[in-house]
Amino acid sequence: MHNDIILESLEIIAEALELVAKRFGEIDNPEEFILSDYNLTLIDAISMRLQVIGEKAKKIEKHSPGFWDSYGVDAQPIIRFRDFISHHYEDVEYEIILDACKNNLPDFSRKVNALLRPG
Repeated sequence: MHNDIILESLEIIAEALELVAKRFGEIDNPEEFILSDYNLTLIDAISMRLQVIGEKAKKIEKHSPGFWDSYGVDAQPIIRFRDFISHHYEDVEYEIILDACKNNLPDFSRKVNALLRPG
């Protein structure tokens, strides 16, 4: 069983991944992010949740070095993406966020949810 710090962080990551999937599910292409104030709010909300995911992934790695590797997850791109969003938000392109959400997060989400399943 994972200790409390890891378990809590995994739960927060899982919740954030679910919210990101729900929010970007309304967007088919990156240009849609700028079509309305509502869609701009979506990109801001998604970006915030991506920061949370990266921050908690970083916390787990700091607390238990090698944790992610032992489950077949390369956490460094997730952590670096969080750092980039946090420190260079104005430079983040919508295409990159949409690509990450559609092509990288589903696999990560499956792995996180598998870690949370009892057994």
